[in-house]
Amino acid sequence: MERLQVVEQYLACRQQIAGGSYPSAFSHFGDPYSLAVRHVRSSRSHQALLEEITAKAERDKAAKIREYEEMEYLHDSRVRERDRMDHNDSVDRWGDMTHQPYACRRCRLDDQIKSMRIDVFEWPLPADDNHAMATVFEIDVDKTVRLWRSATMELLTKVFRGEAVKETSTKLWWAGSHSSLQQFVRCRSRLHPASHVKRTEESHYHDQHISQATRQNVCVEHGTSYSYYDENLSIKPETAAWASGSRVPPECSYARPGLFEDWIRSTRHTSNEVIAAQWSCPGDMSLEEFRAVGNLRSGAGLQ
Repeated sequence: MERLQVVEQYLACRQQIAGGSYPSAFSHFGDPYSLAVRHVRSSRSHQALLEEITAKAERDKAAKIREYEEMEYLHDSRVRERDRMDHNDSVDRWGDMTHQPYACRRCRLDDQIKSMRIDVFEWPLPADDNHAMATVFEIDVDKTVRLWRSATMELLTKVFRGEAVKETSTKLWWAGSHSSLQQFVRCRSRLHPASHVKRTEESHYHDQHISQATRQNVCVEHGTSYSYYDENLSIKPETAAWASGSRVPPECSYARPGLFEDWIRSTRHTSNEVIAAQWSCPGDMSLEEFRAVGNLRSGAGLQ
């Protein structure tokens, strides 16, 4: 109890210093006062990583524009060449005129023109600066934060996991798996930003026919909207916390089967029920010990 008191005093002091203005580190992705954003603002290594990602994205965007211009020129050249041609017909063995597309230069050019598609470049980071900083933090999580988060999520999702916690069946798109970010991922925790909205590279808008492409639609902004999820279970941390309740799971209890198990794992019983159950006191316990165990968690209101 003395050790527990020291822990509680330490946490109370930290909470008092924080002033209550900071959001939870397990939600509010991209909030200006969130742990992730404030950390990046004070971390030279994360700022350097953000600059590296941005510089790489600028080069990739410029390369995509050049690819578009080259394909556009080639497309226009093929269209002009096709329009100057007639279809090549040939005479079959019976003397009839037939058309064989594979032997026709105009048809082959048509096929080449139809197949000219260009992949869309999607900016790897969210357009909002705070969300971009939070994303950079999450692909290079500080070791201390990573361990603390993992331990907390383990408690919420496994130790105190309630029956209401269900894994989502909806496909999630994790920030660290974006093709333009994968090479920059250094360390990520089980709490990681994800989105229900597909990123452009995974959607049916991932490419454009060159005739419909423009400089604007071949280079697009980041298309997802991130929230924090537990990567092991694909659930939001607030869902796990809400479902935990006050019930202690059997895995965390030394309770004996029977009355003791129910009394230690729940708060449904009253102190009067403990007194009425003294007839069942085990032989190796005194009545005082029996009542002390029974009254420890009696009554949800008392707790």
